[in-house]
Amino acid sequence: LSGYLGQPTTSVIRYTRKLPNLPALPRRLKKEGYVTTAVHGGELTIMHKSDYYLAAGHDTLVSQKDFPSSAPTCKWGIQDGYMFDYILNDIKEKTERGERWFTTFQTLSSHEPFTVPYNRLPDDEVGNSFAYTDHCFGEFIDRLKTTPAWDNTLVVCVADHGYNASHNPVSRQKYAHIPILLTGGALAESGRIDTLMSQTDLAATLLGQMNLPHDEFLFSRDVLADTYSEPFSFHTYTNGFMFTDERGVTIVDNVSGDAIEGSDPGREKKGRAILQKLYEDLANR
Repeated sequence: LSGYLGQPTTSVIRYTRKLPNLPALPRRLKKEGYVTTAVHGGELTIMHKSDYYLAAGHDTLVSQKDFPSSAPTCKWGIQDGYMFDYILNDIKEKTERGERWFTTFQTLSSHEPFTVPYNRLPDDEVGNSFAYTDHCFGEFIDRLKTTPAWDNTLVVCVADHGYNASHNPVSRQKYAHIPILLTGGALAESGRIDTLMSQTDLAATLLGQMNLPHDEFLFSRDVLADTYSEPFSFHTYTNGFMFTDERGVTIVDNVSGDAIEGSDPGREKKGRAILQKLYEDLANR
């Protein structure tokens, strides 16, 4: 939502006084007359989520406390299916009122301990939980298509990280590789885009497609613009970073200062420069 890079040794969301100074997609869209809502079936006080959502420009926060105790729950809050029903009804009401809206929704059912009201894969509780969230999302899309809202709606679905579903460790490169799905009646055309990008590029890319400025999003790039050159992705982990370009992948451990995979002077220099710029920016927020 802020197009802001993760920090290897801390997290900006811990510094609540800095949150209003971060760029934010919902805050930018509020300037264009959008009604903004953040929805989460769990507790928003965890990791200062409510502080961030409000600072980012959401007019309304919706969380577990806003629903009846009879709602189906898991360890982290209300199950995704119930929440998708709520969002669909909310979209219908906003559409009937003629509002332009932006809604943030964080799912939670596909998370340990993976207990869901679904039994498609009885011998695979992890896969079954992902199948449940996928099923709920699919039903939501099918129902949204039957409403007047569909033609002017863009749905963005993106993960925060991969998951190692086996007992064998996956590479950091594979773990960090996530897709982004754009769907909805607002799309002009369909297809697959294999452009190398970072998760942080989402904000500028969406604003660019809407012909809205995004200069404040320092670490976000419009990957669909003609000006997007030198494609790369940058990913941080606990005191390290991974820099990927079209030639390869370099993973650096910040403690030793060494590349632990794919040593390449060019990629290492660029990754360290980004990291230095990130911490300078964080200090000045």
